[in-house]
Amino acid sequence: MEAPLAPGEMETFFQTRTLYESTTNRATVTGTDDGSGGLCMPAQDEVPVTVVLPPTGSFSCWNAKPIDELSMEWGGAQDICVQAWDGEIGASTLLTTKDGIAPGDIFEVPGMGGSPYVQEWQIFAAGDCGGTPLGQSEFKISCHDGAMNGVEDCGKNQGNGKWDDPALINDWLLEGMAGDEVLDCTPVVIGNGGGGGGFCGLGAELAFLLPPIVWLRNRRRRQRA
Repeated sequence: MEAPLAPGEMETFFQTRTLYESTTNRATVTGTDDGSGGLCMPAQDEVPVTVVLPPTGSFSCWNAKPIDELSMEWGGAQDICVQAWDGEIGASTLLTTKDGIAPGDIFEVPGMGGSPYVQEWQIFAAGDCGGTPLGQSEFKISCHDGAMNGVEDCGKNQGNGKWDDPALINDWLLEGMAGDEVLDCTPVVIGNGGGGGGFCGLGAELAFLLPPIVWLRNRRRRQRA
């Protein structure tokens, strides 16, 4: 599509398409210099669009039991340190401690063994492991938490236990779990998008937006269980 633009005018274009691979949208601009009548050389800009598929497979939490590993993406707003306990904090085995977990990082906790079924993680500010906790998260790994037992729960907020306790930190996004079967929530990227370039000669204030509406699994933020 195309449209004439007056000096200083902006226009937004929308296209709806079904994409089967990652692609690149490209806008081309031509024009005349103000008052001179001279031709401005055409310029282009590109916007890459990445198409991803949701995780697939026949993962059954019930067949995977005992769940002995959880993988979560930290969706909070600050860097943290986590102590993951195999049950109640301070009264069970400390499975792992990891400092410097930034928003978007993946935290993997192996060695759960499936019992006890309630796993508690204590959360501190980064660099303050063992200090004053910011709070804690709780995970029910017996497959009885309907918000954390299948492919459909990938990317959902987790950490508030089976009963959605508001006092718990619920800023973890389900990335996977493993037992006799494995759930991997990592999306599959289809094709490769490109990018680069910029508008030349028409001014940086001129911008075009051409986003196709494609199905993308919403891994973020901020869906609350």
